[in-house]
Amino acid sequence: MHFQVFTFLLLFLALSGNMIGQERVAYVSGSEGEHIDYAHSFKGVKEVKFELDGGIILVEAELNNSVQTFILDSGAPGLILNNFNQKGEKAVMTGINGSVEAYTVSVKSFVWAGISYPKIEAISMDLSHLESMTKRKISGLIGYELIKDFELFLDYNSKAIQLKSVETAYTDTSTPLVSFPISFENHLPVIEAVIGKKKLRLGLDTGAEINVLDKRLSSQIAKVASNPRPYGKIYGVGDQQKPAQMVKVAVTRVQRAAYRQMNYVLTDFSQITNEGTTNIDGILGFPFLSSCKFSIDFKTQQLNVWP
Repeated sequence: MHFQVFTFLLLFLALSGNMIGQERVAYVSGSEGEHIDYAHSFKGVKEVKFELDGGIILVEAELNNSVQTFILDSGAPGLILNNFNQKGEKAVMTGINGSVEAYTVSVKSFVWAGISYPKIEAISMDLSHLESMTKRKISGLIGYELIKDFELFLDYNSKAIQLKSVETAYTDTSTPLVSFPISFENHLPVIEAVIGKKKLRLGLDTGAEINVLDKRLSSQIAKVASNPRPYGKIYGVGDQQKPAQMVKVAVTRVQRAAYRQMNYVLTDFSQITNEGTTNIDGILGFPFLSSCKFSIDFKTQQLNVWP
C-alpha cells in the first residue's frame, strides 16, 4: 500500500514537473462591440497607477458610481462587463478558447482615469475563466474603444499608465528610442515580426500573460525553437480546452530590434483567426510588453519604445 502511494506521488511529481503553465489570455472579438462608439470630451493628459496580477494589468474604474476592478485589455473591442446583465440584444463573442453568448447592455456612467463616458453601451458576457485565476472580483475589460483616442503609455516597472490625447503636445524633449508601425485587425493593434525566416503578424494584447503562436507555425519555426514541453491550461474567453505546447524562441525580430529567448505557447488559433478571416499569426503579451517602457499611439499607428 505504501509502495503504491509512493509510486503515485512520484508519477504525479514527474507529470507536474513536465506540465507547466496556467496563464490568462483575455483577447475577445465579435461582430458586436466593434461598432459601439464611446463619446467623451477629454483633452489633455491623465495618469493612473495600476496593479499587476501576474502579467495582467488591473485598474480601478467607476461603473454606475461604484468603484470596481477591471483588466486593461488592448485585445478587447470596448467595455466588456462580467455577467452584468443577461438581457438585451444577443451577440456572440469569441476568445482563445471558443465562443460565448453575450448581450449588448446600457451603462448609465463609466469613469476611468478621470475620463467620463456617460450613457454608453457595453457587452455583458461570462468572464469567469479569467476571474478564477485572479482570485478576486473582476468586473470586466477596458478595451479599444476606451483608449483609441489616446496615446497609451505603459510602464510596467513603475506600474503607471498615461493617456495623452492626440491634441496634446509632449511636455518634455524625450524622444522614442525606436518606433514600429502598427496596423489594426479589427480592434487589435498588430506589428510585423520575424521568427527564423517566417514573417508574422502579431497582435499586441495587454490582457495576455503569455505570448501565443498559431500551432500551424510549429514546423516553420522549428529551427529557432527549443525546449518544447507540454503546456497546461490557457484561461480565456470560451471553455474549450485545447492541447498546447511551450517553446523558447531564440530571436524575435521587430524591424531593427531583437527580442531574445522569449517563450511562446503554441495552440489552436482557429477560433481567433476565424478560419482565415482575421489575419494574425499570434499574440504578444506580458513577456514582450514588459521588456521596455512603451506607448501605443492609436492615431498615428505607432508602437513607441521609450528610454
